[in-house]
Amino acid sequence: MPHKMTLTGSATGPLREYDRYVAFDMREKGSPSAPKGSKEEYVYFVYRVCCQESL
Repeated sequence: MPHKMTLTGSATGPLREYDRYVAFDMREKGSPSAPKGSKEEYVYFVYRVCCQESL
């Protein structure tokens, strides 16, 4: 089932192409209010995005 989502941030590396999907790493600046339990005042979020090719 396809899903639509909006990503904010910027790519931190090259686009990697695999057999049936592409992937890239992103970094989002985060928020001045850190998540609950975080000791840092300002947090960067880093995540890997994988996208399957549509048929």
